[in-house]
Amino acid sequence: MIKLSRDPLSTMSNEEPPQNNNKRRRKEASPSLLESLPDELAISCLARLSRLDLAALSLVSKSCRSFVLSPELCQMRSVMGYAEKYPYICFSGVYPDPTPRWFILRKTRIHLIPSHPSQPPEGSAVVALHCGIYVIGGLVNGEATSGVLLLDCRSHKWHRVTSMRVPRASPAASLVDGKIYVLGGCKDDKNSSSNWGEVFDPKTQTWDALPMPMPMLEEQEGPETRPSMSSIRDSVLVGDKVYLVDSLNRSFFYSPSQCKWGRGVQDSTKYIKRDWCAIDNLLYSCGSQGRIYCCEPEAGGLNAKDWDMVEGYPMMLLQAHLKHSRLIHSGGEMASVSESNKTPLHKSSTNLKDLLPGARAKLTNFGRNILVFWDTLVGPRHSKSLEISCAELSFVRSTGFSYNYYGRIEWSDAILTIDPLLYHPKLLYSVSVDV
Repeated sequence: MIKLSRDPLSTMSNEEPPQNNNKRRRKEASPSLLESLPDELAISCLARLSRLDLAALSLVSKSCRSFVLSPELCQMRSVMGYAEKYPYICFSGVYPDPTPRWFILRKTRIHLIPSHPSQPPEGSAVVALHCGIYVIGGLVNGEATSGVLLLDCRSHKWHRVTSMRVPRASPAASLVDGKIYVLGGCKDDKNSSSNWGEVFDPKTQTWDALPMPMPMLEEQEGPETRPSMSSIRDSVLVGDKVYLVDSLNRSFFYSPSQCKWGRGVQDSTKYIKRDWCAIDNLLYSCGSQGRIYCCEPEAGGLNAKDWDMVEGYPMMLLQAHLKHSRLIHSGGEMASVSESNKTPLHKSSTNLKDLLPGARAKLTNFGRNILVFWDTLVGPRHSKSLEISCAELSFVRSTGFSYNYYGRIEWSDAILTIDPLLYHPKLLYSVSVDV
């Protein structure tokens, strides 16, 4: 049993709808008012329409469709503030076949959109850029791939993009100055300085190797000065720096403009923090016990002592859901046992797989707020259903209180209901896109 809706926009196609040949000749013979306007003026007018209106307009003619699907229109809508933000969510285990399934969340309702049959089942990195979602690398039959897919969020059509230079699984990927930087996800080869990272230029559709940062070239710095490239656990962009966490729970940052590494310290706090995202130069993260943490990184790096727990009664209610959610982590009991025994995560294979992408939900930026997902068993004992829920969180900096950050729940609702005996859902990726 799966309850969902199909997105009406997913029918928007690049192909012209069938029509009578005589009507087509008449239409081509008489240009529309839109075609008679200068391109810049036409795009400026169209930028003010809603996404649903643009979808309807795309069916009028081939010229209208070319305007609607142009990257210039997407950029103009963002610049003018008319772009609409939509969360895109990728699940595995919601259908009998292993193909990851993509959905769009609109007004607390989830809608199925076309998925790519060749998308790696796990281990990819996702980045939103220019009304599209790039799915980078991943694991296919246990092997890393260099393939890159692009989901056009205006037409919900998939395209193949130029492959990376190096196969990567679970890399860090961030958007900096209009380019996609991909770090790690490959073997730590000390003899090769060209594999650790690469950058994609969407204008030229080319990948270039990143130069080896200076601290990585200085032998006296030692291996602890950079993350383990084969096991990056989390990554997030703060300002112009890409922050990373490796499987040893050590935090680092990389500055593309300076081509330089910096590092914090190994997080010695009791509960593991993961699923980082950034809002207004503040880092947010979800702990293994369902708590939400906040940190303000400094120029010198990120220190464990800088993390503050987000307080408030709504956060206490949310913690109870996240702590027991199988979308957040597979086997919360094992994580608790490991933490109580103070077992290093990199020495526990059962917990290491829990930290890799795809083993839990992602905190997702949604404007200045955050989306978070969890699952709950509901119904009678012998006929339970599994509800996947989503909540939008907002945060306020506190003054005059014993705590620094206060969290509120803007809305919360179940977005998907499935049969837990037939399907075992896993939230692979979630990303917000301006369309």
